[in-house]
Amino acid sequence: MQLPDEASLRDRLILIDRLSLLGEMASGFAHEVNQPLTAIATYARAASRMLANSQVDAQRIGEILDAISEQALRAGESIARLRTLTPTVAAAPAAVNFNTAIREIHDLLTPELERAGVALTLDLFAALPDVDADPLHLRQVLVNLLRNAIDAQRDICADRRITVSSAVRGNTDVVVTIWNSGNAIPEADAKRLFQPFFSTKTLGTGLGLNISRSLLRTHGGDLQYERHSGPGTTFRITLPRI
Repeated sequence: MQLPDEASLRDRLILIDRLSLLGEMASGFAHEVNQPLTAIATYARAASRMLANSQVDAQRIGEILDAISEQALRAGESIARLRTLTPTVAAAPAAVNFNTAIREIHDLLTPELERAGVALTLDLFAALPDVDADPLHLRQVLVNLLRNAIDAQRDICADRRITVSSAVRGNTDVVVTIWNSGNAIPEADAKRLFQPFFSTKTLGTGLGLNISRSLLRTHGGDLQYERHSGPGTTFRITLPRI
């Protein structure tokens, strides 16, 4: 196995640091912004009850509207603070071979796979063309999807498996499919998978899939969940080939 060079290792460490920081920020932001939103909902329900009972107290209604406005401003300030902490970093596209990126992330996550008792199989198309994308973005997407696949099998006693395959679709796209043997995602949850802050995991931040899809769409690609009749869960990445 070829050892990663210094630049590659540095990229991986930056990736891990970004993901860790993102999780901490998302958790704190969700908690902070949830408080004013809950207060807004409470005030709005109180005003609705007053109107429904024909208890139109203009002074009280005015106080409630002022409180709603104050809480809305508070939520806006929380969002503004988050934006100052997460400046937009311009993508740096380059010719990237997805197979190479997959093998690198496989090596990076091997200790996690072994601790979780998950077997990962690579089924990679040998003549896969390059894509024009930010290499770090692709690594971030792959790490997120593979860690999700590992987490999806925590409650399975045996036969924990992940298969990552690559292929060419027509003359336009490179396709990477990540399948795991965990339980299928309920249909109601599947419809919300890419919504910010929605997570099927108890301690999930609910941002990983949304960010992964956004990163891929920045490069003209996409990320889709595929529901099928058989066991397991499948996510499919597509990116235009060069």
